[in-house]
Amino acid sequence: GQTVEIVIAAEGAAAHLIPPAALTLDNSGTMGLRIVDDTNTTRFVPVQVIRDTTEGFLVTGLPDEARVIVRGQEFVTDGVTVRPVLEGDRS
Repeated sequence: GQTVEIVIAAEGAAAHLIPPAALTLDNSGTMGLRIVDDTNTTRFVPVQVIRDTTEGFLVTGLPDEARVIVRGQEFVTDGVTVRPVLEGDRS
């Protein structure tokens, strides 16, 4: 047995680390996430998985800052007003 070590140079990309269970599909089968915008309205955002890790998936396609729905995303549709509870804030 021989071993080889290689380095592949690639252009970097900004990505978000998300839990795999947060991914969902829209009605046309596009993979994405449901997020809550500044007006507490839900919307679907298509994303692309660029890497999976033991901590979750790295995805592109989100705004720089995003409030991602990680529980119950299958029960909301675009345009629904919600009262988000941020993780760690159960008040």
